[in-house]
Amino acid sequence: MKILQGGSKAAFRGMAADIWKRSVA
Repeated sequence: MKILQGGSKAAFRGMAADIWKRSVA
């Protein structure tokens, strides 16, 4: 469970960062 949650958080962070970069750019 912990590993799954960690992976989800990492994926969510990556997705959020990508969207944020696109918005700023």
